[in-house]
Amino acid sequence: MRLTRSVLKDLALYSVGFGGLIGLIFPFFTYLILGVREALSLTFWIMCILAGFTVGGFNFFLFDKVVGRYIKALGERMRDISRKVTEMVYTHESYCPEACYLTFHSQDALGEIAQSFNEMVNSIRNSFEIEMMMEAFAQELSTFSDLETFARKITHRLVSFTHSLAGAFYVREPGEGSGDLFRLAYQEGFDPAHLRETLSPEVLSKLQTRKPTLLSLPSEMVLDFSVTKVKTLHLYLLPVLQGEQLLGGFLLFKPTPYTERERYLLETLSGQAGTALDNALTHEKLKILAAVDELTGAYNRRFGLLRLREEFSRALRTGTPLSILMLDLDHFKRVNDTYGHAAGDLVLKMVAQVIRKSVREEDIVCRYGGEEFLVILPGAEKEGAVLVAERLRTAVEEQVIMYGGQAIRITVSIGVAGYPHRGISSHRDLLELADEALYRSKQMGRNMTYVAES
Repeated sequence: MRLTRSVLKDLALYSVGFGGLIGLIFPFFTYLILGVREALSLTFWIMCILAGFTVGGFNFFLFDKVVGRYIKALGERMRDISRKVTEMVYTHESYCPEACYLTFHSQDALGEIAQSFNEMVNSIRNSFEIEMMMEAFAQELSTFSDLETFARKITHRLVSFTHSLAGAFYVREPGEGSGDLFRLAYQEGFDPAHLRETLSPEVLSKLQTRKPTLLSLPSEMVLDFSVTKVKTLHLYLLPVLQGEQLLGGFLLFKPTPYTERERYLLETLSGQAGTALDNALTHEKLKILAAVDELTGAYNRRFGLLRLREEFSRALRTGTPLSILMLDLDHFKRVNDTYGHAAGDLVLKMVAQVIRKSVREEDIVCRYGGEEFLVILPGAEKEGAVLVAERLRTAVEEQVIMYGGQAIRITVSIGVAGYPHRGISSHRDLLELADEALYRSKQMGRNMTYVAES
């Protein structure tokens, strides 16, 4: 029954009133139980009533000091939270210091209220942090125009969001017969070769389910990360879709299981990434079309020189070696004059195929001129480049090209140059050195490899 509009005032009135009531009936109980006749005197009666009022008032005072201050603190914190939530809505900044939380430890209803309040604060805080992550992520996605930047930045963000040890991003390349292939576009946290050895094609094929998949790798499998070695590892495969089309997927590695919050965040972010990845892949295809020689499928001269400059800058910065090969088809004019230009085109195509099969996946093959090719070998020392050149030269020499029922054979002369090398300070210096070596190869009889002198 409410007496006023204030619960605390009602409690005060009830406490004092109940104390007065106890003081009123106390003399009767004293007389009936103890038989003390003086208990019915007016003086004793008044003293009991006053004592009841006093005890009731003191009880309310204690309640107000012990419990009331926590109730008031709860109200103050709720007003603070309301104000900060409003600020976060308009400023998009997550700000909730420790002062937002209640520090009341009691194993009763008040303790449960305090705990529930703190959980509510955490939920509000987490919700805003996730919302801001989503917004920042969406804004960042709109700035990506190339696949390399997309793969690097998004993989790094997902690794950071989930405190994972490592992550990788694979691009789907539709295949025939044996199914789709997945090309590693970016990795963070360990060596790409170690990643290829660890992951079987069956693991990557789970991306084709188009659903997020959690796997626990066998305990006997030890993964060597850049910061530590881990036995028990949890792997999260996260496909990236554009509508129903599978474009690629993220792989994240963590020693502890991914929480429900982390999985929700990852799945939401991957859903946003589909359109951006589709745009990046389209941009990459256009770049490749602009960079590829239409006849041979090798990169064109402009793109080759651009990549050589990039690789030379990387070699300067990191101190790693860099080698290049300059190739020229021997007596190519004789092929055109004897068999026609269509036969010459076929020879160029076949030679380009042989070159690509003779080098590593990360090496760069360019058509430098009419019948000249440039091969860039990042990280290769000059001795290794000579082995590649000889393997390539022999493969071309052994190739028989059939055209119009006639067998055509061709040979190549190769010049090899490498960095570091005395007097080389730019990619153009390296290119001139390889060109000079090619000229010497031609002078010395063709169908041979000549290495630029140190």
